[in-house]
Amino acid sequence: MTQSKAVEQLYLPRDEEFLQGVPNVSLHICLQSYLVRGVFVEQEIFGRMEQIRTLYVKLLGEVASLRADRGVDTERAAETQAPRASEVDGLRRALEESKKKARRWTRSMQSLLSFREKSSAHRSHWQ
Repeated sequence: MTQSKAVEQLYLPRDEEFLQGVPNVSLHICLQSYLVRGVFVEQEIFGRMEQIRTLYVKLLGEVASLRADRGVDTERAAETQAPRASEVDGLRRALEESKKKARRWTRSMQSLLSFREKSSAHRSHWQ
């Protein structure tokens, strides 16, 4: 329900004029809704990654503080405060892999739906 409201919010007054020239309006609206949902999913993933990064940096600060309290040298404590480039790259790779999996899943679902539509049309033709 929230997603459909968001799609309606992105509807512009000129869309009606544009849709008059579109041969398959329902397909266009479905694609528009699909793309908007994709943007929402991407924003949600990005938001969660930012939350994880924030928590990670906070925990590193706490670890550094505990190490400093225990007498561990400050150089080593300072090393743990900044996230390493390899860790950030690892998170980026994980995010990219997640996006690739989502795209593959979407393509699979689309081909499955297409196959179901074709097979049901074929069955109804022969009945």
